[in-house]
Amino acid sequence: MVDALPALRSTPSTSNGQTMEDEDIVRDASGSVVSGGAESLISLLLPSSSTSSSSEDASTYAFTLLLNIRTTMAPIDVLISLFHQTMYSQNSRGGNFCREKRSELFHTMYSLASMWSTHIPHDFTNQEMIRRLEELLQLVCIDEEHRVKSNQLILTLKSTLSRIDRYEKALATLVVKQEEELASSQSIIGLFSISSDTSLISQQLTHIELERLSMMALDDIVLAISESSHDSLLASPSHPSVNSCIHWFNRLSSLVATEILRHSRKRLRASIIDSWIETAKECFDRGNFNSTCAIVAGLNSTPIQRLKRTWSKVDRAKLDILQHQLDPSGNFVSYRSTMKAALWRAEGASKDDEKVIIPFFGLLLKDLFMIYHNNPRELPNGHLNFKAFSLLSSSLYPLAEWKRRTVSFPRHPIILQYLLVAMTYEEDALLLRSFEYEEPDTPTEKEMHKKMKKAS
Repeated sequence: MVDALPALRSTPSTSNGQTMEDEDIVRDASGSVVSGGAESLISLLLPSSSTSSSSEDASTYAFTLLLNIRTTMAPIDVLISLFHQTMYSQNSRGGNFCREKRSELFHTMYSLASMWSTHIPHDFTNQEMIRRLEELLQLVCIDEEHRVKSNQLILTLKSTLSRIDRYEKALATLVVKQEEELASSQSIIGLFSISSDTSLISQQLTHIELERLSMMALDDIVLAISESSHDSLLASPSHPSVNSCIHWFNRLSSLVATEILRHSRKRLRASIIDSWIETAKECFDRGNFNSTCAIVAGLNSTPIQRLKRTWSKVDRAKLDILQHQLDPSGNFVSYRSTMKAALWRAEGASKDDEKVIIPFFGLLLKDLFMIYHNNPRELPNGHLNFKAFSLLSSSLYPLAEWKRRTVSFPRHPIILQYLLVAMTYEEDALLLRSFEYEEPDTPTEKEMHKKMKKAS
């Protein structure tokens, strides 16, 4: 199986290095593909004597094409086209019947199938896709060794799809505890009564983030950014794995505020805020930037931020540092610098726990949205713009690697269960409780409180 995607150029190169247009493909002076018709771009997935591409170049080209072409062709149509072109290529010249050429064709198709089924397995939830893939692999097998490898690939793919199905069913069966009213306590309750160890809690948050990240479908991302407006992208994503990540971010932000406002005493609220700040810092240090951003968003929510007397008991130094790192000014320049530093650290790390990168998913989606919509996907001559394809896939390429990261620290089932199903409340309910603890002290707050009481 293909374990990693090479960080190399994403188009096979020609041997002569000249600008050319051949068989509906346009290349630049270095031989890299600029644009082409869909069928011609698919044909470059096959081995050809006219190219001198390495297996790394070919793998990256395949990743780029398969991830992007779905916006113009259904994956099943791509696979059917590939099958027909493979059959034609196999029989086009007598020399292709020799064992060396047939073996080369098998290894090319096997590598392509491995990359496709590893990095975009959701395409094969359609049984017709699996059948067509089996046909393609059987077409190019020349001996029992090839058939064994092909069968094992299909078995691995089916195992992956089974895991995806079990995960999606598990998410659907999560039942969030329901309470009619936000309870108020004069002693520590909730998450930090289970454990006050913020390092342990940050570890469990990282488990949740990595699980969702590992199940993130790259094709879902491409389709989500292609079908959404900028405003609706984060508000109501229509693709399951994207929606799962957005829902989790919003849930964690709401949980932060809920846990604080479950405590009626100012000192306890300040203590819970301190614990969340320390948890956010622990997440940040682990490379779990998504949980960090969600926690800070919860602390900055209106019901929490307005509690001036509570905040007077909080040491804000660590929070101020985190907020600086996550400052949106300059298009999140501080956060982007931090991400670069985290990538350098991960590349040189010897331990799995130090290789974790969990990006702020909301910003990643917005970046991908801008790349997608600011670069035309189709050109006036009818060609697909492969340069635009490469821009998008080079931004998704790191995510394909981050999805595969693991950690060594253990799971804590009770904390995980609480984080996933504990009751959270909408902002209006939280704001009403916030006004109960600290009365509105500005004309705007007083007017808001009056309207909310009347509505309730």
